[in-house]
Amino acid sequence: MRSIPCIIHAMKIAVISLALLSATACGSSQDRRVMTPEERLEAELAYANERAGENEENSDQFSAAVSESEEEAQFDRAQAEHELKRATLGAVECPATFEKEQLKDFKPGTATVSVTFANDGRSKDVAISENYQDTSVGNCVLRAYQSVHIKSYTGEEETMTWELKLDFKKEEKKEE
Repeated sequence: MRSIPCIIHAMKIAVISLALLSATACGSSQDRRVMTPEERLEAELAYANERAGENEENSDQFSAAVSESEEEAQFDRAQAEHELKRATLGAVECPATFEKEQLKDFKPGTATVSVTFANDGRSKDVAISENYQDTSVGNCVLRAYQSVHIKSYTGEEETMTWELKLDFKKEEKKEE
């Protein structure tokens, strides 16, 4: 067992070490004087200017953000293109749906279709290029695009232009 003087000596060393450690840890190298009102104002203005610069950098952080409901309510161009492609699959078959005598004025070529979508998602107005207006094939193409429907959206009516190639594709029956 240790002697009491050794324990007391060890405790003194521990207390002195702890006192020195706390004195150096709490102290700082800065001058601990009270600021004058002018110095305090100057320090606060410098801090405010620093924060203002940070705020300007971050000010547009949320300006471009769109909520989920706003995004859902916008015109979905990708869906509209998908639906126009589907309508095109039927529209390119229009020349093949008529008998040859009905197609005497038909000239194969490229037709341009313009579809205006209403806010409820239906195709409100459909127009075809002049070379196919008022023709049986042109009317068939218009009917194919008039059935296009997308999800409803908010905002202005949207118009999309679409091109398709119209040609004779009717296969002749082969007799065996």
